[in-house]
Amino acid sequence: MDYRQTTEALVADDLATSAAEVHGALTGMLCTPQLPSDWQRIVLGEIPLPGSALPTLIEHLREWTEAQLRSEEFSFEPLLPPEEAPLSERVEALAGWCRGFLDGLLAAGVRDVGALRGEAGEFMHDLQSIGEAEPPQAPTEEDERAYAELVEYLRAGVGHVYEECRRTVKASP
Repeated sequence: MDYRQTTEALVADDLATSAAEVHGALTGMLCTPQLPSDWQRIVLGEIPLPGSALPTLIEHLREWTEAQLRSEEFSFEPLLPPEEAPLSERVEALAGWCRGFLDGLLAAGVRDVGALRGEAGEFMHDLQSIGEAEPPQAPTEEDERAYAELVEYLRAGVGHVYEECRRTVKASP
């Protein structure tokens, strides 16, 4: 999937959410065993305009994300701006992705994200802080490395949450 293409489709429909937030919310919902029936409205925040290409694009995004989450190699990648985008844009998108992920989990019925156990629980605590990240005023190479490490941490953390949500359901009577 392409971050810019998704952003353009959202802007064309006058939606006030970012591609990163949309993907974060969708990923959060897909980590749970049951995707809400109104998932598109939840992800987008409203119904797309008639004739919009957005529902098809969002359905492709769902399929792409679900395939990544379920793959044995866990090939998950958050939908974020490309590396050549300014660091400030990437940090803002990363923070939005994290907020969207938390919202998606809540919308799918995970009432207490802090109650997730083990590494998933630790990740959820960290995710709230990452969701409040501010871009650096004068980015350095160290900031670039820190951003790359956060994205990698996000990838691994999503895997832990996905597994924990699935394990919790299997263990329930």
